[in-house]
Amino acid sequence: MEKYEFHYVEELGIEIPHLYVPYDELSEDEKEDLQVKFEEISGKIPERIQALEKEYRDSYYLFAKEPSEDAFYHGMEYLNRLSRNICELNILYLQMQGNHLVTYIAD
Repeated sequence: MEKYEFHYVEELGIEIPHLYVPYDELSEDEKEDLQVKFEEISGKIPERIQALEKEYRDSYYLFAKEPSEDAFYHGMEYLNRLSRNICELNILYLQMQGNHLVTYIAD
């Protein structure tokens, strides 16, 4: 049985780890391999967050101007999903790197 594997999550746009045993039960080689993969994934997170933030800003301005109440609420649901994905990526980065990711919005 595999002790861990990675699954691609479409909404997040990256792979996420699934550990099937506690980290402490991994061999040193497995820990090293896992850490290399963590570095690879966490290196993609800042760019992915920036892309989602841009999508959020662009969509916000479109949905804020919607005259239809239904379209406005649909837009807000979409923005909530984007926000949730941004939060999940920040949490994943924190779990992988042990520190917070600081992003700056550039227009």
